[in-house]
Amino acid sequence: MGEDTQDFVKMCFKGARFDLEFIPVDALPAVHKYQDLLLKIAKEIWKEENPDKQNLPKNFNRLFELGLRGVITTKSKVVSLPRKPVDPDLFGNTSFDYVFAEAQEKLSAALVAANQNTHISPLPESSLASLKTISRTIKPGEYIDVFPKSSASGEKSFRISEKSIQKIIDASLRRENKALRGHGFVSGISENPSSVRITSSFGAFNYEIDWAILRSDPKYHMGSVVYFDIFAEVDNSSTIRRTIRNNALSSATITPKGQELQARIKGISEIQEGWLDGKGKRPSHKTVMRSLDIAQFLSLKYPEVSVFIEDSGEVDFEWTTGSLAASLLVGDDVFLLGVSDLESDKFREKSFNGISSVLLRQIENVELFLRRWMPSK
Repeated sequence: MGEDTQDFVKMCFKGARFDLEFIPVDALPAVHKYQDLLLKIAKEIWKEENPDKQNLPKNFNRLFELGLRGVITTKSKVVSLPRKPVDPDLFGNTSFDYVFAEAQEKLSAALVAANQNTHISPLPESSLASLKTISRTIKPGEYIDVFPKSSASGEKSFRISEKSIQKIIDASLRRENKALRGHGFVSGISENPSSVRITSSFGAFNYEIDWAILRSDPKYHMGSVVYFDIFAEVDNSSTIRRTIRNNALSSATITPKGQELQARIKGISEIQEGWLDGKGKRPSHKTVMRSLDIAQFLSLKYPEVSVFIEDSGEVDFEWTTGSLAASLLVGDDVFLLGVSDLESDKFREKSFNGISSVLLRQIENVELFLRRWMPSK
């Protein structure tokens, strides 16, 4: 690891034990488990954003390895954790850096909320064992201040303590039964048991339907937008953990704006190759079908949405809400969501592979998307 390797994060240990000229050995597992914690959160983020992929990318664990660079001997002990460079022979030009940055943002948001006694967005259950190990290394009255190299949320540091960890664990395991109503997409059809898979901003769930109805009713085709009413067990962020009762499922209303958007997209689909001085691409059938479905969903959430064709053949939706301007670029294999604040220089964009719960959640709350992992109200 060269001298110019940048630190991913610094951890500052504070408490009476750390006034000595060394770091106690029984505190060091916190350093190793911090890496393990971020890796587990990153895995869940990747799975959420890639619902159609069965497996993680090959060698995913080797994408994120931290080193230990020196201990600064001061009244509070500081350890620097540079990230080991990724071997290009293993991953080529594919970059997954964003997912580890977002994992740290999600951890930061949970710890800040725990320390400020505000709403805590739960961390994945798979990461809680690592949190518990870190907690066991911290004695009462001690804490670890964490300084990330960069933070999209603006937090310059966040504090890990025994108390804050316990609050996060409690919040992550909390469950309640709740009525959920909203719109989602048909993302799967099953014959045995006869049911449709619905992907919504609350998560994905199965809704049982008689096979004769499912086979003959065109409103349940893959990608169609539906309205649902269910009763479910949810976690602290209202994400579905278990469906208790299915109450109703129907075709989503097509608003006048939705009809207008779909008519515009059908017109776009008839554009010929080379429409822009010989350079414009014609949208593919897949892009058109995805755009027709997403148009209906967007029109149910926002009153004014515009749609355009890009010279690449992709379809671009644009809308505003408050001081935010948002766009969703639809292509064959990716959705690109972008949000900017018209009153500042804040901007964020991110690609999503397919219709996922996390994409729908971000579309429905673009302010939350822009602030990135900020705890929900």
